[in-house]
Amino acid sequence: MAVKNRTKTTADKKDNLSGTVKESSASKTYGKPELKEIKKPEKKKINKIGLTIKLALVVFAVYAVVTLLNQHIEILEKQQTLSDLETDIMVQEIKIEEIQNVKNYSDEENAEYMEQIARSELDYVKNGERVFVNVTGS
Repeated sequence: MAVKNRTKTTADKKDNLSGTVKESSASKTYGKPELKEIKKPEKKKINKIGLTIKLALVVFAVYAVVTLLNQHIEILEKQQTLSDLETDIMVQEIKIEEIQNVKNYSDEENAEYMEQIARSELDYVKNGERVFVNVTGS
């Protein structure tokens, strides 16, 4: 089998690119048409895979950012709660200290303390004492 080498003309190249079957001069001599297989590049498949990977990365990045923001918000809320509880603890410690002091009062100091509480919290007055009430609200 002798096959002649020939350079392809522009028409031959166009026919090969379009997928048509072109008989070569060598095939004319033997009477069999020569079939040439044209392989299409797999760019679309690669592009689809690349696009899928990029999309997955974007979705993962958005998920990560949303998760981090939610955790940051939760941390801030917990810190605020902790601060409020620490304030409550300080107030309770002051109240405990005051109660301890009252417990150690002498009889005279205890009487003065009870009078002060009766006046401020219970609005009691002594006999013969005048109380002036501001009705204007200022």
